[in-house]
Amino acid sequence: MKAVLGLFATALLSTLVIAASPTLTPTTTKAGAALPVHIGGRAERVAEGYRRQWPGTYFESAFRGPSALLKIGQGDIVLHVSVDGAPVAKLVKPKPGLYRVAGLAHGRHTIRVDVASESQSTPTVFGGFYAASGTRPLPRRAAPAKSNSSATRTPSATAISRPGATVRKTKSGRPPTPPKPCPR
Repeated sequence: MKAVLGLFATALLSTLVIAASPTLTPTTTKAGAALPVHIGGRAERVAEGYRRQWPGTYFESAFRGPSALLKIGQGDIVLHVSVDGAPVAKLVKPKPGLYRVAGLAHGRHTIRVDVASESQSTPTVFGGFYAASGTRPLPRRAAPAKSNSSATRTPSATAISRPGATVRKTKSGRPPTPPKPCPR
């Protein structure tokens, strides 16, 4: 009897795992409200979405619900789509259009699209994330908290020449004395 229950439990759990695996498919569903987007890397806001040309750019959004939509524009591109840090799909030269990420448990999720290719000939456009039926947008993620280390941002000659430069402080809490200029 224990063996039968064990097999039944294993079969049930494997079915749940299979059912909970997210999928990414093209869709003709009408897009809902735009989800707030966090962008890492270089991208320019245009009417169609976000134009980019450099590898390493990523787009991220948070939502509550079982699915979300993403829009892909024209161009030869390689995209890695993940949800909650787990890979969902790798898209190589995808057709432009709307795609649905589905098969998610009801709850809070973070969706991310990483650009893994360079577009030397022409920029490509990522159209953004959209709410699907039963999905609610969540606020964009907060900016990373500032470090509380001994390195702090202070105005200095270095910071003026490089905006946002980090300047180390001495034990007294003041920036170190800059070196004297070379005599001419």
